Amino acid sequence: MAKKQTRAEQQAAKIRRQDAFLAAFAEAGTITAAAKAARIRRRQHHTWLERDPEYVERFCEAQELANERLEHEARRRAVEGWKEPVFYEGEKVGDKPKYSDNLLMFLMKGALPEKYKERYEQVGEPTKSVNYNVDLTSLSDEELRTLERMVDKLHGQ
Repeated sequence: MAKKQTRAEQQAAKIRRQDAFLAAFAEAGTITAAAKAARIRRRQHHTWLERDPEYVERFCEAQELANERLEHEARRRAVEGWKEPVFYEGEKVGDKPKYSDNLLMFLMKGALPEKYKERYEQVGEPTKSVNYNVDLTSLSDEELRTLERMVDKLHGQ
């Protein structure tokens, strides 16, 4: 007969599962891949977000790490580039360095937004700003936090 776990043992097991998920998320950057690697259901992650404020904080840190990995890879492709094989008459004759100008421009816009932001010329009379009334009640807590971070970013906070 299996021994019943104490509350402390259950908590420790939960934290181990969370740690495994968060480490996988920081590496893979997607909930699906992280859940698969940690051998949990995707819904479990959402339950933790709803019920565990400490997990929310840890997940935000994992998101930052995942975002940094993306930025690092974008920078590598833009600045260091990669080697693309060159073929002549069906035979590989060498490699040619390739770079991503688009990724470089995105990085420059992110690093120096005032210098590289899009500029538009106003033709005619200025338009009025528009206020939208949007019902946010259907959004999950995670979606609301993401929206809040996006709004803060737009306002430069």
